[in-house]
Amino acid sequence: ISLLSPLHRHRATLCSDGTLYTMAAETWQAASPEFSLSSIYAPIFPPSVADDSDGGSAGSAALMVPESPARPQTAFARFVARHLELFHALQELFLLLLLGVSTNAVAFLIDRSIDGLTQWRARAAQEAGAVLSSYLLWTGMSLAMCGLSAAVVHLVAPSAAGSGIPQMKCVLAGVKFSQVRDYLSMRTMLAKSVSMVLAFGGGLSIGKEGPFVHISSCVAMALIRLPLFRRIGQSDHLRNQVLAAGCAAGVASTFGAPVGGVLFSIEVTCTYYSVSHLWKAMFTAVCGALVFRVAERTTGSKAFSITDFGDMSELLYNGEIFAFGFLGAFCGLLGAAFVHATASLVRLVRTLRKRLAEELDAPAKPAAAAAAASGANGRKKSWLRSRLTTQHVAAALLSRYGYTLVVAFTSAMLTFPFGFFRSSPQEVTNELFGSAPFDFTARWSNPSLVLNLTIFIVCKFVFTTIAVGCPISCGVFTPVFLVGAATGRCFGEILNDLTPSSHVITAGGYAVVGAAAMAAGVTRTVSTSVIVFELTGQLSHMLPVLVAVLAACGVGNA
Repeated sequence: ISLLSPLHRHRATLCSDGTLYTMAAETWQAASPEFSLSSIYAPIFPPSVADDSDGGSAGSAALMVPESPARPQTAFARFVARHLELFHALQELFLLLLLGVSTNAVAFLIDRSIDGLTQWRARAAQEAGAVLSSYLLWTGMSLAMCGLSAAVVHLVAPSAAGSGIPQMKCVLAGVKFSQVRDYLSMRTMLAKSVSMVLAFGGGLSIGKEGPFVHISSCVAMALIRLPLFRRIGQSDHLRNQVLAAGCAAGVASTFGAPVGGVLFSIEVTCTYYSVSHLWKAMFTAVCGALVFRVAERTTGSKAFSITDFGDMSELLYNGEIFAFGFLGAFCGLLGAAFVHATASLVRLVRTLRKRLAEELDAPAKPAAAAAAASGANGRKKSWLRSRLTTQHVAAALLSRYGYTLVVAFTSAMLTFPFGFFRSSPQEVTNELFGSAPFDFTARWSNPSLVLNLTIFIVCKFVFTTIAVGCPISCGVFTPVFLVGAATGRCFGEILNDLTPSSHVITAGGYAVVGAAAMAAGVTRTVSTSVIVFELTGQLSHMLPVLVAVLAACGVGNA
């Protein structure tokens, strides 16, 4: 019926029988003078308009609205419309540049804060005078800082606990962004940074690579929310590319190693990686590395010293390459033991908390209630009261703050007598990576070099195992890197004592290989070898490092 012309529709409504068949037959008569092909597509107007004296033309003209003239475009708008793809590419490059610079600027501020807080704590303990007062001040400051670190995470942003790499792995794997929005907020970034600074200042054996990955991702999300980059934030694909670049910049800002940082971020955060993300991540990491080098030159601080191990081309012929392979396998076994010990400790603490909570919440036994009501002997009441008190104390020690304070007290109590525990990780790494033998007046050689290295390995292993379970912002890469460096140095020194004096063993080379192998055994990544190459500035020990890293990964995955 809608195809009928106005006149035919009006005539059809006046028919007495009113059937659809009559209207159709009357409408589609070929001899009808009113019918034309254009009337089929003519617009339909209300009857009041269609019945005008002009046959509907005046009504239709009255309903026509004149089109407003198009607003003239500016020259800049015409240029942007013509070169839209180029404008989008420049926008993405500018965002990646800002991300690399801002991430390394934040990392530099965090590093300066950690160094200042650590030096202030060591100086205050040294100026206290007596040994007892120094020990009390050293331990008290550790308890205060670590307690504040746990409080910041608990009160400000609970999602800031841990390393942050598992959350980023979920985001890049395709989890809905609305479910993890809180993990990438500015509040989480602030809590993550403050908690990590306080934990490092308190002397806990933790790393900062995982938190830096999380912080850099929060910086990337903050930049995407700016009006200038709103287009990128609305696209899931582009947003994931920027977040992947932020992860790479976070790892690169830790050591100033852009290539190793990109490869490490790919291995630890991605199950499947899009090749289109690679050059953007590399561009961001290189921009951040430039800022890292400029900051080092400006402040005069050097994170790691360049090594000089000489030529190692004879390793294949003198059989020393097998020693490096054995060291890599041992470090892989040690890394697997660290992962197992950490997971077992976390499960044990969780089980004890649950069991204590059930016992404290359960109603009293009928026999105990009857004995208390009937006035049983005081010995039984005292035993029951002490039992309840012990349960409450155990629950308090295993709580969020109690566990953190216990770990802080244990670390401070055992690290105070040894000077190498009060040094920064960079300083200890440079000493272990040194190509020259230790001076016997140094702190490592008194009373025995092998004994001090063994104490450092055992204590660092235990402290890191119990510290990473604390509800604070923490990572594991730096502590296990130091454990591997000390293990390799100890292995090299023992091997040097066993070999003839005609064959010189470079113990510092074994420290480099052990550090890379231990980090690979814990993280199950091969890119740690590339990070070591960029840290040391040498490729002469490339073959031993690769052999040891592959052996560590094989043993760790077995």
